[in-house]
Amino acid sequence: WNVSSLLTTNLINVSTGIVTGTNISNNVIQNFNFTNTGTYTVTGINVLGTAAIYSILNNRIGSIDPALSINSVGNQVFQGINTSNTGNLTVLNDTIVNIYIRPVAVGASVRITAINSINGTSNIVNISNNFISRLFANSSNTGLTNLSSIVGIASTNGTLNQTINNNTISTLVGLANNLGYAMHGIIQTGGAGTIAN
Repeated sequence: WNVSSLLTTNLINVSTGIVTGTNISNNVIQNFNFTNTGTYTVTGINVLGTAAIYSILNNRIGSIDPALSINSVGNQVFQGINTSNTGNLTVLNDTIVNIYIRPVAVGASVRITAINSINGTSNIVNISNNFISRLFANSSNTGLTNLSSIVGIASTNGTLNQTINNNTISTLVGLANNLGYAMHGIIQTGGAGTIAN
């Protein structure tokens, strides 16, 4: 798919849910080529509903074959999975691989966050057994937050019941030659819990 839009794009968007639980599972998002050189945001799976339970399971964003994965020449923000829902959250056994955000010039707005979780303070959050690899960004963003050039997992949850466990994060590649940029495997800036990866 060749996409030339400048609009914010959520490839899967979940803005509601049911009390007994909402599952987003076994989806494949791949073969997208973003051709607009402007500034915009693309999210693979975006969850912002108010159900009691959300489970994001066994999805793949990107492809093992780079030619069939997700590529962009835009000054783009890319989020693989973004959650801002209320209720309990599980992100389990998802794969985010071969994401290329490569504007011709180094992009001050360019960043990749594979999993970005910003849930509330009363939630149980479990982000475990995910595979994140081969994220490439031509970006000059620095810092210690999800606004950095490349982040594997960013959690700003306020919950005290948070587990980030047994995730594999590898091959984060900054393309901004001779310029400062920041990359982080896991950033936790809120709440408390167990982190063991």
